[in-house]
Amino acid sequence: MSTATEQFDLPAAPLDAGVSLIEASAGTGKTYNIAGLFVRLLLEGELEARQILTVTFTDAATKELRDRIQRRLAEALAALEQGQSADEFMCSLLKKINSGELNADASKMRLRLALAEFDTAPVYTIHSFCQRMLADRAFECGRPFQAELAPDETELHQRVARDFWRAKVVPNELAATVLLGMDLSLRNEGGKDETGPDALLGLLRPCLNHPRLEVLGPETGEVGTRKAMEEALEKVAGAWISQADAVSAWFNDKKANKLSQDARKGYKIETIIPVLLESMTAIASGVFSPSQFADLKKFTWENIWNGITPANRKKLDEATHCPVRGFFDLCGEAWAAAEAYRQSLRAEFIWHAQLRLRELKSAEGVMGYGDLITELADALRTEGGDTLREQIRRQFAAALIDEFQDTDPLQCEIFLDIFKDSDTALFLIGDPKQSIYRFRGADVFSYLSAKQSAQREATLDTNWRSEPELIEAVNAVFQNRPDNPLFYEDIRFEDAQAPMPYERAKLVNHDLAPLQLWSWPGTDKDAQPDDPPHEGEARVGKRLAEQHLPEVVATAIVKLLT
Repeated sequence: MSTATEQFDLPAAPLDAGVSLIEASAGTGKTYNIAGLFVRLLLEGELEARQILTVTFTDAATKELRDRIQRRLAEALAALEQGQSADEFMCSLLKKINSGELNADASKMRLRLALAEFDTAPVYTIHSFCQRMLADRAFECGRPFQAELAPDETELHQRVARDFWRAKVVPNELAATVLLGMDLSLRNEGGKDETGPDALLGLLRPCLNHPRLEVLGPETGEVGTRKAMEEALEKVAGAWISQADAVSAWFNDKKANKLSQDARKGYKIETIIPVLLESMTAIASGVFSPSQFADLKKFTWENIWNGITPANRKKLDEATHCPVRGFFDLCGEAWAAAEAYRQSLRAEFIWHAQLRLRELKSAEGVMGYGDLITELADALRTEGGDTLREQIRRQFAAALIDEFQDTDPLQCEIFLDIFKDSDTALFLIGDPKQSIYRFRGADVFSYLSAKQSAQREATLDTNWRSEPELIEAVNAVFQNRPDNPLFYEDIRFEDAQAPMPYERAKLVNHDLAPLQLWSWPGTDKDAQPDDPPHEGEARVGKRLAEQHLPEVVATAIVKLLT
């Protein structure tokens, strides 16, 4: 374990300009401390509520944070008016009043004013912050900001995908057949059900979440990869003409091929093999359906070898087992060439989509949530960027960024670009261990990069949410790991502490251990999703887990409460 970071001291933490990073695990009071910092910035920093920018990452979290800050302001005012409080932080404010560090009447006035004007306090999501900055400073941004916000861009994405499919894929019959066939293959292996243009849609969100990523396709491009695929399929066709009988005989000799006869994952002679051979004949003729092309993957040596049961694979020499191995290798090369062609088209689609979406949004006067981030980041890079940056700095004397581990690189860039080298006190609050929004572009390495820019770093280590025994048990689990339990040296696990004295929660079953580890019997790595688990095997099938784990967890919760 690495050396513990200095503990964050809410009453005494410096409020000076610069970047302060507060790392806080679950249950350690992030919102409590953000609200406390807000109160201190009002009273000790002599700021108005409108000068304190507070940002978090969802509408629900924004509402909760706004309510908590407002409630904290009311509690602070009540404490100052009554001259007493049971809250430790409020007591620290009263001490500053009594010592003369704070003026009582001025502090009460500031709190009353903040409460009266709190509806206008800048408590935003990251997207609403960007939207407000763009709308209020359209001139400085170098662009008229009259676009309507489109919360759902699905229809636009569908139009772009279908336009590309019609223009690029449909005119080339082979392209359409191959792409549809590969989509079917993925679906048959448990992937998404989308095929055709709908299958392209899944590419857009991750790419649009990272607008400055460079999309690379094969160096040969679409034309080169298509030619390579056509040539590879011609080789397969030629080999089939000369080896069809030998390949068919090997497939139909289950004693020789040792292929699994389980229809769900193997090559059952009575049903699957005839269909596969028919598909290969069609592929060799050059006139085949998408489903027939999907069957090509069954002829690749990788699939065939994996279609032999693990027990049999241990008894066989892979290099000499199959006398027609060369044909299957050619099929593997053709499938790989088709995959390269597919990837070149996917890259071309992303390039097309990025340009076409901008054109459509401009023509229709709309923007998506991601565009708000991109527009502000780009505006800060233009000639008017210095003016825009300075105006935002003058507006906000302090900024509190909650859940900072969920920022993406562009969002992180915006906050550091604006506030890093300024008179603004920038507080970044988060926990890299809770970075869970990669699907929408969050990048924990943005957090770690920002951490390097911080002048001050502290941590919250008291878990106010869990029982002491549970905290102790979790600490023990992570302490006993010989390596870094979080796999990256800059993401640390710091032991949590329990508050003392602790008021124990009342559970019916007092004899239950605070931490219970459940063992779920797994299934063989080659098992199908619906296969039942068997004791001692490697892992549980995905579909089975999705069906039964919620029931298992719910049953355990009921047991705790009854």
